[in-house]
Amino acid sequence: MPLIQRDLNEKEERNNSRAVLAHVIPFVIWLTMMVWFDDPSWNYNARTLGGIILLFFYKPWKWYSKFNICNLPYALIAGIFIFFIWIGFESPLVISNFPIITEWYDKIFVDLSEPLKLVNYMIEAMGNLCRSW
Repeated sequence: MPLIQRDLNEKEERNNSRAVLAHVIPFVIWLTMMVWFDDPSWNYNARTLGGIILLFFYKPWKWYSKFNICNLPYALIAGIFIFFIWIGFESPLVISNFPIITEWYDKIFVDLSEPLKLVNYMIEAMGNLCRSW
């Protein structure tokens, strides 16, 4: 089913802009607070508290439809998947049993000193794959 695109009127455009800002501003400020607060002992707590305050101020959830129980299984699957990507790759079980996966994860997601590292890593992996054939 193709997506039908239409022009928004002025009121819809204003509402759309508010929705985008309500989602983006708390996240951008949360990321910016990573630079502002150097002390690791309270950095995460301050960012979490600041993020919660910003979310309650901007209320990004008001642009979503009401909760539908039919969407719950999809939400749970997505949540488990994201949890595994976020937490699972750094767990002792994965680190000790799957060192290749840990190395890959660290190169792509942890060491962000080189912005195009993912692209370079993929080019290198493709080159190695082609040489092995």
